[in-house]
Amino acid sequence: MGKRFDFERSQYMQAHNIGLTTTYNRLKDKSVTDTATQRLRDLHVAVDQSVLDAYGWKDIHVPPYCGATPKQLEAFEDEVLDRLFDLNAHRAHEEAHPSARRPSKSRAQIA
Repeated sequence: MGKRFDFERSQYMQAHNIGLTTTYNRLKDKSVTDTATQRLRDLHVAVDQSVLDAYGWKDIHVPPYCGATPKQLEAFEDEVLDRLFDLNAHRAHEEAHPSARRPSKSRAQIA
């Protein structure tokens, strides 16, 4: 998903002869409503959702890239940060207490 987004963003920038700053200014500007810009917004949300899914957080839904209310953004950011802090604390505990780790699968068990 990331490679796809990077490719399409590069194509967008080349087609419009613009850089990253102008691209992101357009993505955040509600008055810019062309199809190509909306496609990049949708891809940005899809990339973010893929990252959350990779963490196993499929119950968190990414708000729209452009047009989300401040309240939606704050709730989203708070939830993600809370989970990241919890995950960090859990991993720090595992590192400090190796016996608390879940046993990892050996190569033989995976195959």
